[in-house]
Amino acid sequence: MRVLGLVTGMLMLVAACGGNDGPSIPTPTPVGSSEGQRLFATKGSVIAPALFEHSADQIARQLRAGLGSMPIYPPAKI
Repeated sequence: MRVLGLVTGMLMLVAACGGNDGPSIPTPTPVGSSEGQRLFATKGSVIAPALFEHSADQIARQLRAGLGSMPIYPPAKI
């Protein structure tokens, strides 16, 4: 009896999962790299601040110092 219940449960699970491809995944609208650069520089991102408020020296200094889990980049790599 226990095996019959297990088999029935498995069949119900398989039936519930089949026949549906799931929700459709939207296709992102491509933008030019210059548009992406402009948006990142002016607005930043979820994990990075906007760049336009900082000088090139400030950005390079932060890259070289690292912070938290951010790796340190030596001057030869920048």
